[in-house]
Formats: sequence, structure tokens, C-alpha cells
Amino acid sequence: MKSELERHCHGAVEQYCRWSGSTSMVVAVSGGVDSMVLLHLLAKIQPELKLNLVVAHLEHGLRGEESRADARLVIQTCERLGIPCYARFVDEHFWQRQAGNFQDKARALRYTFFRQVGTDCFSGRAFAIATAMTQDDCLEKIFMDILRGRSLLGSLSHQQPDTLRPLRTISKEALIAYATGQQISWREDTSNHQDSYLRNRVRNQLIPLLREEFDFQKSIQSRFITDMEEGMTFLSEQLDALFASLLREGSLRVSDLRQLASFPQRQICLRFLQHHGIPPSEEKLALFIRLLTAKGTRSMDAGGGRQLVIAYENIRVSDHNAVAKPVTPLTVVSCGEFSLNGKQLRLTQFTSQSEKRFSLPANLVIFPLIIRSRRPGDTLALPGGHVKLKKALIDRKIPRQIRDSLVVVENRASQIIFVEGIGAILPRKNCSDTLEYTVEIL
Repeated sequence: MKSELERHCHGAVEQYCRWSGSTSMVVAVSGGVDSMVLLHLLAKIQPELKLNLVVAHLEHGLRGEESRADARLVIQTCERLGIPCYARFVDEHFWQRQAGNFQDKARALRYTFFRQVGTDCFSGRAFAIATAMTQDDCLEKIFMDILRGRSLLGSLSHQQPDTLRPLRTISKEALIAYATGQQISWREDTSNHQDSYLRNRVRNQLIPLLREEFDFQKSIQSRFITDMEEGMTFLSEQLDALFASLLREGSLRVSDLRQLASFPQRQICLRFLQHHGIPPSEEKLALFIRLLTAKGTRSMDAGGGRQLVIAYENIRVSDHNAVAKPVTPLTVVSCGEFSLNGKQLRLTQFTSQSEKRFSLPANLVIFPLIIRSRRPGDTLALPGGHVKLKKALIDRKIPRQIRDSLVVVENRASQIIFVEGIGAILPRKNCSDTLEYTVEIL
């Protein structure tokens, strides 16, 4: 007969497998009691749910023989259970070259390793990273984020879609009892008793103080965590929907952000950076928000060779100091599809009653046509007179960085008849003919 913990784990894993459509999992195992219990629970339900399990263990190389003994226990246990195990051993000198918070760097390295193991083992198929995060871990994370001044949205709203945490509502006390009853071996990390890390001070000092002085018992902790997580998940979903409604072709409008209160404005800016794969930081967010009230074209270095640019009230991300490549001139003598430096252009002929995109009267389409980029001194013949192409692009608020890559079509009489971003260039208002052409940028 299954124990209550075994039934709970079975239900959580089965639900995840149905939702994700995958039964492949990388089990993150450190050798501590939480992850060793998770490993044994998953091994028990593996045949029934047809799970495809591999174990990943990262030895940080900072505790000498103690951490090497952790790795041996994990490897030996996997051999006994018949589950493949992949271990990575990190040299202690590696950490000396890493700047920033050690805990954050270590966590990032672990998850990079876990995902690499999953990618290699499952040949590109979907998989989950199963971790032994407990109710105690959730509570510690909440207090750590509060003390660091971090937003609870990031740590308490919906978890990563490729991460499975079947023990997150289970206390460590319950896992120790199960491990003892099932005679599961585990290792104790002696560094957990040192108060040099914030997590240890929260675990060893703050939470016991709250329990003793303010009767902050397990039942209250559980309700507190549940309410916080559900509330933050709801708020995060609302902000995700707002961001999706404001994002247009990868860009945002300054006017839309200025209308928001400080909190949602900051969250939309954060999501914009994440949408473009830019690691957010307090410095980047603060500068981003300051740029919203500045004037003219402004930008900030987003890292990774990219920059965030605000021009003509549009916010977008581009390559840093990118210079648009002019389109290589191409001469065409008839309708068809043409390739221009990665762009596809189609020129077709039809009667004026047909459905069209950018229509061109036949008397303007004088072959051969030259398809090119803009040139200094280009002029457009418009109903109100001649206008410099540069001014026309500025008037339409087309960003400077892309102007040199726009497609320009010129006829045999050296007259510009089409400009990408503007459309057909008609010298007079009534310029129709029996036949018309369309130009499309595909």
C-alpha cells in the first residue's frame, strides 16, 4: 500500500505528465535528504507512469572530501536503482573567476548543467527538470527576497514550464521521517549550519524566532505560502496579458507606458527586456524607466552587443551600433518575385478592380525598373511638389537605423515610384490607368 507521501508524489507527477505530454525527466540530486527521497519516490512510480529518468549531480568542488562523498552516494544509489547518472565536478578555482553572488551563480550553473543533460539524453524531446524544493524552501525563498528587496512576482508566480517540484507542499520534517522509515541514505551538508549565507540565517535564526515568539507554526506557514503564491500568480498573469496587448511587432509605445502607474510600468519594462532575451537588472530597469521621460532619440546599452532604442515614441531592441546594409541594386524587365539582401519583393500586374496591396498605375511602371536602396539626394514627385526622400522618411517617423535598408523602386525615367514604408509614389492625385501593378514586400 502506498504511503500518503507516495500518493502525493504520484498525483503531482502524473498531472504534470498529462499537462506537458512528456514523461522524460532530469532528476536533480544533491545527496541531501530532500533530493534522495525524491529520487526514491520517482523510482517507485517509474514503472506505473512509464517515466524516462536520468539523474544529474553537480559537485561544486568547495567542500573537499565531504562533497566528493555526496557524489559517490548519488552515483552508487543510481547504480542500485538502475537509473543513469551524470555528474559534473567543478574545480574550486572556477568560482574564483566568477563575479557576483555565489548562490545565484551556483544555481545558474546547476540549471545550465541540468538542461544540457536533458538535451543530450533526450535528443531534443521535451523533458522536465525535477527538483526537491520543499515547503521549507519556499518559505525561506519568500523571506530572502523580502530581505533583499526583490520582487516576489519572480519567485512566487508560475514556475518555469520545464521545472517539476512535486514536493513543494511537503515539509522537510515529513521527508526526514519518510527517509528514516524507508532506510534511505542521505548526506548532510555541514555548510548548512554556517550563518555566512543569507539562506542559512533565515533558516537557522529568523524562522525559529517567528515560530517561538509569534507562534508561526506549520499550518500558518502553509496557508501563508499558498496565499502568496496564488496571489502573485494571478497578478503575474494579469501583467502578462497587459504586456501582450501592448507589444506590437516586438516594440512598445512610450505613450502606453507613460499612462501606467509606477508598479505596472516597471513590470512591463521588465517583461520587455525578458522578451528580447536581455537579462534584467536594477540598473537597466532604472535607466529604461528614466529614458521614458527623456526627449529625442535615446538609447541604452542592453549588453550582449545590443541596445534599447527609443525613437519616434517607439521602444525597440537592435544590434549595438548596427548599420543597415544598403540593398544591392537589381534591374528587372518584367513582373515576378525578386530577392534583395534577404528581402523578397513581388511585382504583379492586374486590372484596377482586383484586390491589391500597393498599387502602381501602369504608366509609371516603365521597364526596366531599378530596385535599390536610397541614395543621397533622392527626391519624390508628389501631388504637392517635390520632396526629399530623407524628409519623407522623417515625417513618417521611420527609424534612422533602418532607412538605408528600405527598398526603393525606380523606373526607366529615373523616377522613384515606390518606397518601402511609404508605398506607391504618385505624382498627382488622379493617376489611374486601365492596368495597375502591385508591389509587395513579402
